[in-house]
Amino acid sequence: MKPAPPEIRDAVARQLKDVAHSAEAERKRKRHFRQAFEVLHVSIGLPAAVFAGAATVTALKDVSPNLIAALAGVATVLSAAQLFLRPADRAAYNRDLEAEFGRLANDAKRTCEIDLISQGEDEAAKKLESYQKRFAELQRRIPLGR
Repeated sequence: MKPAPPEIRDAVARQLKDVAHSAEAERKRKRHFRQAFEVLHVSIGLPAAVFAGAATVTALKDVSPNLIAALAGVATVLSAAQLFLRPADRAAYNRDLEAEFGRLANDAKRTCEIDLISQGEDEAAKKLESYQKRFAELQRRIPLGR
């Protein structure tokens, strides 16, 4: 198999770099969302546990029932928000997408910098097409609300 002509190889290399750049940008966005959901998970979960514990401790002592009810109410609202928002699940989902976009970016860069030199025209075009399909599939997995 003879290597692809330089003009074709350069055109494929430009498109591979575009795929790698786009995948890297999406990886960074997914990292941002993952970190935000991890912070949200702790920001809701920790106060919920503290309020639940405080309600339990005050219930064991001779304290106003209104205080106990207020502490338990706050803990319930925070727990419901945790259940409804599911930040831990969303963080894990974004972590998975972050890793997949990162792998795609690395694969496209490696192909552009190393593999493309020895590949024929058809093989280079097939690789590019497969990376573009992977990128499109990953994009479809991103929910509308990110």
